[in-house]
Amino acid sequence: MGADGKPFEWRGITAFALLHQLAGNREGEAVAFMRWASERGFTVLRVLTMAKYLFDLDPAEGAAEVPRLLRLARDHGLVVEVVAFADTKALRPDFQSHIDAIARAIDGAPNVVVELANENDHSSQDPRLKDVAFLRALRRRLPPDVPVSLGSLHGGDTQVERWTGGDYVTIHVARSPGPWEHVAATATLAERANQVGKPVISDEPIGAGERVEPSRRLTDPAVFFGLGVMARMSGVPTTFHCSDCLYAREPGPRQQASAAAFIEGVRLLPERRSFSLIPIGEVLTGSAVPGATAVHAARDETGEWVVVAALGAGEALVFPWAAGWTGEELAKKAGIAVFRARRQ
Repeated sequence: MGADGKPFEWRGITAFALLHQLAGNREGEAVAFMRWASERGFTVLRVLTMAKYLFDLDPAEGAAEVPRLLRLARDHGLVVEVVAFADTKALRPDFQSHIDAIARAIDGAPNVVVELANENDHSSQDPRLKDVAFLRALRRRLPPDVPVSLGSLHGGDTQVERWTGGDYVTIHVARSPGPWEHVAATATLAERANQVGKPVISDEPIGAGERVEPSRRLTDPAVFFGLGVMARMSGVPTTFHCSDCLYAREPGPRQQASAAAFIEGVRLLPERRSFSLIPIGEVLTGSAVPGATAVHAARDETGEWVVVAALGAGEALVFPWAAGWTGEELAKKAGIAVFRARRQ
């Protein structure tokens, strides 16, 4: 929920290098990216406080710049997801000291959430970051009113139960076997959120790039539109990921198109409404649509809106509406069709 008690519209974007830019006296670059992100409708920046391989950011320097980043982000109406730990095998940080520095930096800030680690089980991470008791002890060193995730897993593990010691859960969905299966997997995260009773964020889905890199980067805006649509339909907030976003720089043209499509998808349904998935059999005959990889239906909290999306859809798609139902097309792109279902 936002400060006004209404659903907060999480429209995240990777922005790993913002603290690196500030530590390197490149505030202008950081502000330019924040301005770009805000103007395009993003609301959350995902930022690293340390790094060794993507760029070189000392943990102390990263933590020291957090207050300035939060002020600048607030000026642009943005929330910051501060990622505390990355590349810890190489950097060998003092975990408690670093968390204490972040706790001091964020205390009282209204626009911050914390993710303890980026891919806790990655080969670049200290094994202690897979110890839930260790992570929960770190969380207790942070302000209790700041939402905290214990971290995310590398490689698409959606078994979230052991990560529920935080206030929300962050998951990196598997990027294979194909793009539409990846989009459809958002529904699995909705199931996990219902099971654990906490918000689940799709924190690093497949990224946009200037060229296709199988299982890493795509150039098809329709897929990112689908990620945005499924984020809203399933109630699973999602963070847009892209190659240039890693360095917090304005993306290239294909990435820009994908970012715009993602925001279009998120905004296709009315804002300030909460949607959740419903069995597809409530509005269609059967559990599948011929010619589509997957089909999902959702309803808002008032019951006024019922939405159906076919993912991986071909041109000859025909919806088998259940008796008493019909559909009004909301959007159609290569590979995806979205309808508002209504009773006749």
